[in-house]
Order: sequence, then structure tokens, then C-alpha cells
Amino acid sequence: MSDYLNEDQRQLVDALARYLEREHPLPESGIWPEDVAHRAEASAHWSAFVNFGLTALTVDENHGGIADDPLAVHAAMELFGRHLVTEPFVASIVQGTWLLAATSDTSIKADALLRRVLAGEARIALAHAEPQTDYTLHHIESRAERIGDGWMLSGHKVDVAYAVQAERWLVLARTSGARLSQHGLSLFVVDPGTPGIRHRDYVNLDGSTGSEIWFEQVQLPSTSLIGEVHQAWLLFRQACARANAALCAEAVGAMLAVLDTTVAYAKERKQFGASIGSFQAIQHRLVDMYMQLEKCRSLAQRASGLLAQKYDVEALAAVSAAKALCCQSARNLCQSAIQLHGGIGMTDELALGKFVKRLMVISHTLGDELHHVQQFAKFTPPTQAAPAATAFLSH
Repeated sequence: MSDYLNEDQRQLVDALARYLEREHPLPESGIWPEDVAHRAEASAHWSAFVNFGLTALTVDENHGGIADDPLAVHAAMELFGRHLVTEPFVASIVQGTWLLAATSDTSIKADALLRRVLAGEARIALAHAEPQTDYTLHHIESRAERIGDGWMLSGHKVDVAYAVQAERWLVLARTSGARLSQHGLSLFVVDPGTPGIRHRDYVNLDGSTGSEIWFEQVQLPSTSLIGEVHQAWLLFRQACARANAALCAEAVGAMLAVLDTTVAYAKERKQFGASIGSFQAIQHRLVDMYMQLEKCRSLAQRASGLLAQKYDVEALAAVSAAKALCCQSARNLCQSAIQLHGGIGMTDELALGKFVKRLMVISHTLGDELHHVQQFAKFTPPTQAAPAATAFLSH
């Protein structure tokens, strides 16, 4: 897994792998705790991740981090997927911390919050999606209007991951322009305890927490704006590209766990006096699952590798290609795993269901398969898009 890493990255990943093997073993069943309050508390693992330096992997040294290193993030996320680590790493670190670093030069509040997050003293959540947003991420109707020397924020946000664990929220709101315009979006740091905020918290399908938030004429100080007013879209789109690359890496790790579990079951399950893994038809199915996994691994690594070098349409196309294939392959691989397990694969007696549910959530976070196929076609020259799409759909 680590052949694309340098020595420092490999040492970090090896240490993290040993920690997860020791302190975060694979789950034994498919049952999630349903109490939001239980999930709202910061876990002991987060402190360990801070000590490993994982929270500083999206921030360069000039801003107090270790390095802005998408490849190291990729390797860590693959391990997280393998061990089903349910921590707000993508929203809080891959997106949130990177956005804070990108705006800290022009915002004292962003810089101060960034340093607290890097030290493990605070976590942040990113509130951007709205009921009408779908995967058109710039379809934003929440508005922030200038009132005196501050701002008044009104709007409705949905699917805010891990908001109950966050000390501050980064809220994407419209400060000018029409609701579908990419221009006119701005980022604000919001204290969840500010008057005028209501929220409903719940546990998602994969055991993570989500929130629906209403902002009703919330008064914000002028310092709550981070970055340039009206200019948040380009930064936010880049943060989402990085998040999708990280989600692809996590999906690869989760698919590896599903495959390993299925292979182990095929060796143990007896039928007609022999393990079902000895049957040629079963072996063919397992090989198909392995090939799907390896194709996803290759595309996911390429996406992270390009983001580590540059941010352009080629990198965006690579991210969308990886996400589309991961969505498709995760569905096929999970269906095969459940079928090979038989009836027990449909129950919560095994942990298989947890991985399946997590992969389902990943497949619908920041764009599903169809959305990313369309995005890939958008970012790819016409002479290359048609053959590539044909090859993709033929899998």
C-alpha cells in the first residue's frame, strides 16, 4: 500500500497502522450506538491522531502544520477505512483546517482557530449543503447581509457532519448574486451557541452524526468573515476535491476489509464437504472483487498524487474518475460480499453491514457516481472524454 510514499510518510503510516491494530480493532458486529449524546463526545482516538500529527497534514509549515500533503492524508484515510474509524477527519481536517489555513493570512480569527485545531483543542464542522443543493455545491440560498459593522446570517443547512462535536462551524453563505452563481459566496466562522441558531441532531446510517441547522437572523461580528468577501467558491471547490480524494482512499480501505472478510468466510464455510472457497465459481467472483478493488486503488492514488502536485482541471478530472469508479465498485463489491455470505450477510451479527453502510454513505457524499461521471466529462477534452466514458461504463 505504501510504495508511493517517501520514508517519512511511510514511518507515519506504519506507526498509525500499529496503533489502529492495537487500539481500534475491527468491529465484531454490525450494531451502532443510536444515542446522539454518546456520539457527541470526542473520542480518545482524536488525541492520539493529534499526537501523530494527522491534524497538521493539510497545513504547511508556514501556518503551523507539518506539510500540505494529500498523499499522506490518502494513506491515513485508507487505514481509517480498513479499521472503520468514524472520526470527523474529512470535514474537520481535510476540508475545514485546509480552509482555515488558506484564509489565515487575511483573517485573525481563522488563524487563531487554526492553531487551536492543530493543537487538538477544538474541532470544526463545515455547513454548506441545503435542502435544494443536491450535488450542485454552489446552489446556496442562505444569505449573510451587512448590518452595521457586522453580518446577519439567515438560512437552512442540512447534512452537517459531526456538528455536535464541533466548537465552531464554517458556514458557506451567499453575500451577493443569484442562488446558482459561483460568485458571491463567502465563508463565516460561527459559534454554535450564538442566539438565533436551532439544530436537530441525529445518527446517520453509518454511525456518524449529522445535523440540520436553522439560522434565524443570527448576528455575527465583522471578524466572523474569513477570506475575501464574495470569493469563497474557488477555495471551497478545492477543499471538496481534496475531501473526495480522501473519501476515495477511505472507500478503498473499507472495500479491502469487505474483501478480506469475504475471503475468510469462503475458507471457513463448508458445503458438500468442502469449503466454498474451493469452488471455481466462488474463486472467480472473489477475483472479480479483487480486480475492482485494485482499479479503485490505482485511480484513488492517482487523484491524490495529482492534488499533491497541482490543482487544475486534470486533477479535478482524476478526482471525479476515482470517485465515480469507487461508487460503482463499492456497490458491486458489497453486493457480491453479501451474496457470498448468504443469509448471515444480511444480519447485524457480522461487521460486514457496517462497512457496507459506510460505503453507501461515502458514495452519496459530495457527489454520487452519475454526478462524477458528468464532472469527468466536463473536465476532460471531448476527444478524450468519449473513449474514457465508454471504457468506464463497460466495467
